[in-house]
Amino acid sequence: MDDLRESALDLVQCEQEPIHIPGAIQASSVLLLFDMQSGKLAAASDNLEDLFGASVHDLIGAEMERFFCERDAVALRTGPERPDAWTSRYLELRDGIEKWVTLFETDGLLGAEINTYESSDHDCVDFGLDVGKALGEIHRYTDRLGHATEENIREIAEIVTSRFRELSGYDRTMMYRFDTDWNGEVIGESFGERLDHSFLGLTFPSSDIPRQARHLFQRNRVRPVIDVEGEAVSLVPALNPRTGHKIDLSDCTVRGVSPVHIEYLRNMGVRATLTIALIVRDELWGLLTCHHYDGPYRLTPGRASACRLFCEAISAALSRIVERCESETVERVRNHLRQFRNDVLHAPSRSDFAHFLQDQAQTLLNLMNCDGMIFHLNGADNVFGAVPKPSVLSCIRDRLPKQMRLVQRDIFSTHFTAGLWPDLAEDVKAEAAGLLLFQPPEGNFSLLLFRRARQVEMTWAGDPYKRVSPEKEGERLHPRGSFDLWKETAQDRAAPWEREAAVAARELAMGLNEIDWLFEWQRSEAELAAARAETEYNALHDTLTDLPNRRFLQQRLEEADGGPFSTEPPAALIHIDLDGFKEINDTLGHSAGDELLVEVASRLKHLIRRDDFPARIGGDEFVVLVARGTGQDELHAIGQRIVDFMARPFESESGECRFGASVGVALYDPHIAIDELFHRADLALYESKHTGRGRVTFFSDELEQRQRELQLLGGEIRDGIDSGQFQVWYQPQVDAATYQLTGLEALLRWHHPTRGVLSPAHFLQHSEDMGMLAALDRIGMETALADLAWLHARGHDIPKISLNVSARRLQDPDLIETIREMGPERNALSFELLESIYLDEVDPVMEANLQGLRDLGIPIEVDDFGTGRTSIVSLVSLRPDRLKIDRQLVEPVVRSDAARRLIASIVEIGQSLDIGITAEGVETEDHARIMHDLGCTVLQGFHFARPMPKSELATFLDGRENNVA
Repeated sequence: MDDLRESALDLVQCEQEPIHIPGAIQASSVLLLFDMQSGKLAAASDNLEDLFGASVHDLIGAEMERFFCERDAVALRTGPERPDAWTSRYLELRDGIEKWVTLFETDGLLGAEINTYESSDHDCVDFGLDVGKALGEIHRYTDRLGHATEENIREIAEIVTSRFRELSGYDRTMMYRFDTDWNGEVIGESFGERLDHSFLGLTFPSSDIPRQARHLFQRNRVRPVIDVEGEAVSLVPALNPRTGHKIDLSDCTVRGVSPVHIEYLRNMGVRATLTIALIVRDELWGLLTCHHYDGPYRLTPGRASACRLFCEAISAALSRIVERCESETVERVRNHLRQFRNDVLHAPSRSDFAHFLQDQAQTLLNLMNCDGMIFHLNGADNVFGAVPKPSVLSCIRDRLPKQMRLVQRDIFSTHFTAGLWPDLAEDVKAEAAGLLLFQPPEGNFSLLLFRRARQVEMTWAGDPYKRVSPEKEGERLHPRGSFDLWKETAQDRAAPWEREAAVAARELAMGLNEIDWLFEWQRSEAELAAARAETEYNALHDTLTDLPNRRFLQQRLEEADGGPFSTEPPAALIHIDLDGFKEINDTLGHSAGDELLVEVASRLKHLIRRDDFPARIGGDEFVVLVARGTGQDELHAIGQRIVDFMARPFESESGECRFGASVGVALYDPHIAIDELFHRADLALYESKHTGRGRVTFFSDELEQRQRELQLLGGEIRDGIDSGQFQVWYQPQVDAATYQLTGLEALLRWHHPTRGVLSPAHFLQHSEDMGMLAALDRIGMETALADLAWLHARGHDIPKISLNVSARRLQDPDLIETIREMGPERNALSFELLESIYLDEVDPVMEANLQGLRDLGIPIEVDDFGTGRTSIVSLVSLRPDRLKIDRQLVEPVVRSDAARRLIASIVEIGQSLDIGITAEGVETEDHARIMHDLGCTVLQGFHFARPMPKSELATFLDGRENNVA
């Protein structure tokens, strides 16, 4: 146990050694470090005299041209497009000598590593041919392999080491292969005849090549140590002038060697080494290591490059072998997963995923060659086989995230858990001596595999537990001194995980996750069927009333029209629109409106017969397809029942609601399109609503003709607006006592090109229906103000002009701002509100506009009083300045006492509320006298003047003024 703790401590200390910032390089080369912005020498190795004739201290700050010829200096200043594109090549020094230079970047500095080796590459071509022959032999061997066994890989290693030793000239060449705990086993070796000992089959502990060294091999795959006994050459200055930190030499091939590693090599009796990383699938798979024993040794630049290419080709060959093994493993796992999926699909009686896993437990354990397994999915563990007890498992899981962060992958494995966590050694050596975790970073599942401890014969190169740490505080680490064969019978570790175990775990975990989804899908099939039926129902029914919706109605009509699911065609389509719904919705709120719609649907269901088809097609519109065989009289009776039944009051939570319904009926005709059937019902409904509401109207050809005429009229109105055919005429208003002019009422007239001058009765209602009333209101207001200014300019004093204003205009949110911009003439305006505007229930915009008119000092009058629906309550709340009694009430006063009493009552109401009274339709002197006697203060009618255009008005005013004069 103590050995384990000490070994783990030593490994941690080894991994903390900052070997990437040694502050020195090997004496076999010269290193120049230029500031990449200025191009000046920022730092260098302290051995520049022989090559450049001056000390490093004298050369700091020198330009690149001091060291290299102008051509190469310019190339170095320009640099490649990418930082990782720097290469090794021959560069010409300033004195004309060419040197092999390796270039790299480090923290804003450009490093130029100059090879001072004097030997030439005269035989480089022959050497390259030898490399090609060696690679050909290796490729022929690997291509013959259908399935690469362990024996095959070791045979390849023997060929590689033998050929590489012949090519490189080193005394010994070894191929290491790392296991999942980064211990390196020598699987291939070749050495000269004078050497009498072999490392083949020995394992070197992970502390020999700690994590930071492995990381450097990933970045810089060729690492020579030219002379173990050579003195390191320091960098001057020691710190990077740009960062203030030690200079990072991770990408420098001749960076200084760690003192621990130097001592390690001395203990092995080695004088020079070359180590080349073998990279498989972008991961460090192993190392090709060369030892030389007689003295310093290095390859020429050409041979070094060829050897590097040789090792890259070996890495590619190993990658193909590994990929082949992984593909076979993945296919084996996928075959099992396919069988599992078939079992699930053809055995629906299986209760759930957890029970399925338990049934397949032994198969899964055998497949993954493990003793225990935990598949974690959606917060639940599926456990089978031999796993640690819960307390130990919890402790392991707490520590695994750190290991996942260290490896920076979704897979972590170890076959020596006790060595990784010595404090857990006693707890894990039974069920969790080895473990492998697959944990996708974004997934909701993971797979944790366990292997039990086995008795394993380990053959080490020296005692791996030999203390490497300092005996005294402050001393550096010391490696073990002996590399003799050291056997260990271990009983606390598992069999190492095969490299393909990682891809197998990944494939299995993702496959099991899919099978769980398959169970979910299978389990929810019935629910999905029910949900599908519900969705279908909801798609065809209105959510509020539960009546069929427009889509269902369309579908039913298409079926009746000879669709694939043909049904009997209906007798007619009844279109229903609610009267007064908007007022209820606006005054009592949307909840009351919804209650009303539900009540209407309920009444409709009770009214219709079993074979009739009701639907809500939007807003307050409903439709009934009346069953075939229903005659026209019965259709009218059904429509009338709907009208009568909807007229009954309804008690909502917000209070009593009174509403009605208008009905349009279109008889079904198999020779017309569905859209045409709807159009006909719409026309009939439109007729019902515009002839008093609460009516039943059947479509007829006359309605169609009238609709065409109205469409034509709508086009003519638009043309009239665009071409200025609409004008304003004026009718004078006089004081009832003196007959003096008190104002004018502006009245819109249409100068139709063929029908002459038309009053509003011919176009006003249709303009409102067509959405053109706002444009007519604007024409009336702008023209009246312009005419008022014109009259003022002619010397006529017009006290006021009354303008009729529609409900649509009162609902314009920009009305007040528009009036403000009209100039001083607006002070002579008076607005007449048509009594058809429902003043009892004004909306917020209308109310704000009425208040805005009061604030601007514009009088408000109620037109046509007595024939509409203005209540006393609305008069109290609105407080208009004047009421205009409609001509229908004025005309009979000359012969009817009852008519006079009615007028007197209206006048009394107005006087009590301080509201002035105007009488319209005064046609005779008797009318004028009686209305004055009854209390009217202003009179208007043909007795005084008919409506007239501006030009006639000017003449009329001139005549009145002359008479007065």
